[in-house]
Amino acid sequence: MSGKPQTSDGAAFVLRPAASGDRETVRALVESGGMELANDWQDGTVAVDEAGAVVGYLRIQHTGQGPHVAPVAVRPDWQGRGVGRALMDHALACAGPLKLVSQGRSAGFYRAIGCSQIPFEQISGELDEDCRHCPDREACQPVAFVYTGEVRDDHVR
Repeated sequence: MSGKPQTSDGAAFVLRPAASGDRETVRALVESGGMELANDWQDGTVAVDEAGAVVGYLRIQHTGQGPHVAPVAVRPDWQGRGVGRALMDHALACAGPLKLVSQGRSAGFYRAIGCSQIPFEQISGELDEDCRHCPDREACQPVAFVYTGEVRDDHVR
């Protein structure tokens, strides 16, 4: 599968728009990360392996404060293999700088790809409100980021 992104172990995947047939797989993937599937979930992008199985998902939510990633989710057996970065880079190319709220346990990934932490006040009011009133906030330890694609001095891309 030349021309397609490949993981470090040579497995190929492609990015494509989410389709109606992806709904249950995307829902399970998003919920496994402790998130809910949005009503406009099909406005997202999926990463699929060579067999056509969904291995990652990202949705861009357009807000008054710019595009926000809500959510990005990668199947556990595909994490650490470049799928999340490919989804984020694709979203950046489509929408420009992206804001997002990460669960604390995922913050390392976002820092590793070059995201910069920002104050919650820079996050869209709707997403900020969801976080502020979430019953799992203490366990989640959310962190706000912006992704511009610029290489930061303290991280190698």
